[in-house]
Amino acid sequence: MVLQFFLSIVLFLFFLGIGFLFQKIFPRINSTISFTVINGMIGVGLISFLVAFFLPLNFTYEVVLISIAILSLIYHRNEVKVSLLKLKNISRYFYAFTFVGLLVAVTYPFILDHFGYYIPTIKWLDFAGFVKGLSNFEWVLAQNSFWHILQASINETLDIYYRLNFCIFLIFNLYVFELKQKKLLIFNLIFLFFLNTPSPDLPVFVLSILLINEYLRYKNKASDYLFYAAILFVIKPISIVLILFFGIEYLRNKEYKNLKDKNLFLLIFIALLFCCKGIIVSANPLFPLEFSSIKGLEWASPQHLYELSAQNGKFIPLKDSFTFEEVARMNTTEYFQAIFFQSSSRTIIFLLIICLTIFNLLIGFYKKNYFIKSLIFCCIVKLLIILIFSNQFRFLLDVLIIDLLIIFKLVNLKIFNKYSELLSLIFVYITSFILIFSIFKGDYFKNIKSFSYIRSINFDQILIPGNYKENELNINNLNISKTKLEKFLQYQIYLQQIDSTDVKKGFYFEKMDRKKREKILNILKEEQKKQVK
Repeated sequence: MVLQFFLSIVLFLFFLGIGFLFQKIFPRINSTISFTVINGMIGVGLISFLVAFFLPLNFTYEVVLISIAILSLIYHRNEVKVSLLKLKNISRYFYAFTFVGLLVAVTYPFILDHFGYYIPTIKWLDFAGFVKGLSNFEWVLAQNSFWHILQASINETLDIYYRLNFCIFLIFNLYVFELKQKKLLIFNLIFLFFLNTPSPDLPVFVLSILLINEYLRYKNKASDYLFYAAILFVIKPISIVLILFFGIEYLRNKEYKNLKDKNLFLLIFIALLFCCKGIIVSANPLFPLEFSSIKGLEWASPQHLYELSAQNGKFIPLKDSFTFEEVARMNTTEYFQAIFFQSSSRTIIFLLIICLTIFNLLIGFYKKNYFIKSLIFCCIVKLLIILIFSNQFRFLLDVLIIDLLIIFKLVNLKIFNKYSELLSLIFVYITSFILIFSIFKGDYFKNIKSFSYIRSINFDQILIPGNYKENELNINNLNISKTKLEKFLQYQIYLQQIDSTDVKKGFYFEKMDRKKREKILNILKEEQKKQVK
């Protein structure tokens, strides 16, 4: 915890320095320290996004970025001094929320994607950047979230324990206390679950709240907000609610008539980066959607991988009650019956999100509030898309955040307004106690497998954050986990070797024949024998 606290301060100053460099390039929604740091994060992320096409995001690259940040802090020393002096008068509650957030951040990661998606993606970007046909090597690695590109830009120097999410948590609370938006503190309850892993969900939640809150306070140019909504999209491409909403506002305000708007060029630049990345790693500008795959490119992934991915997406919401084969045999009616009527905590959360969205829509019509109606319409569009493709409640958590934000903005309870800091802190401490001492173990929320991985905090974590070491198997020049190897068998893909002379040559789909299948099965059997011994 001590080391993580020190690293977080250094990381904050690093992004602050970079943020000053981009303050005249990116739109300026407000002049708070928090948005300067956010602009620094976005600046580093966009630079790294571009660099990853040509170079790995390794230690040398990180040193160059740090040097630029230090020079910027020196050059902007007067602005830095003014910014830091503002923190002297900040509420003591800020430090209380920071402390409890830090306690949770140093616990062991428990979200399953941490092991199979987040860390492998970040380490690959460190090793090689974007590589041609990466989806043929490992499907998940080809997604390359903007947040993981940013994490890969600091994980060998400033954030060696992968706790970037604690930094965005810190920024959120700084924003709340800078602008005295104390109602928003209650969202820290949800944020606690994402502090010990580089999940792209947390930055989506935080930015969504800040953008909506700022738009309600000051309706600046819609294109300013559209820029940040585009960043949400490249962090997590299913985060389409705000890009739809601010896109509608952009058209409604007829801002498209101003062709010299720099935000328009920034949006085009972000779109080009995203599509070019998709073409390189998967021959698909909108990966993992199958319809946009460019089949003519030799490194394109075959159709059956997209079909397996889609089937897996439909299976995940029902994996607590049905097998993969049972879900595959279901017709549309049977599938939706299973989704809405299975006995599962996932279904309860899913139905809660739908009910809150409908409730807010009715409130919007009752109050004749255009803002609410328009925003909830965009939420409903996303709900329908998720219902069609993959009914996973985690894909709708940003909709839940928006629903709750609207409700908190409408509800005007005097006691909550007066004691919002204290009440939020009490609830946050209770939730942190549950997480720190792993009270979710056992039968609690047993349908959500991630909670079974929660471990209690121990003395070592007072100094250093907890991290797991995954057992890996070595196949020639490639290290791979046992679970990943089993997935290659399921997808009938032969595990390709990395070309040590030039990894940028890329990967091309190679179907698994009987000999290759037997080879992998033998490796798994040998590993099983070792575990028995």
